[in-house]
Amino acid sequence: MLALAISFEQTKAADLVETEDGTKITVRNWPQDSETNVVAYQPNGRVGTVVIPSQFAEDIAHLLRLTEQKRADFHRSDWYKRLEQYAAGG
Repeated sequence: MLALAISFEQTKAADLVETEDGTKITVRNWPQDSETNVVAYQPNGRVGTVVIPSQFAEDIAHLLRLTEQKRADFHRSDWYKRLEQYAAGG
């Protein structure tokens, strides 16, 4: 899952964060200069990781380039159009 989260407690080992839906997880790579971040985690998990938006957009762009080479039917789907928009930064 991906969710917006805020850190509410820092320890030496990790940060405890709460997602927008109230899920509490542990994150080890929380940037200390930010209050909120997007995190990725398993729905039933207790540990997550910070998603770096620029890297996520690059990954989406790379996926789009790979699928362009295949000319698959899903290029017309709504989810594909949203990924194109995210990769373009808009």
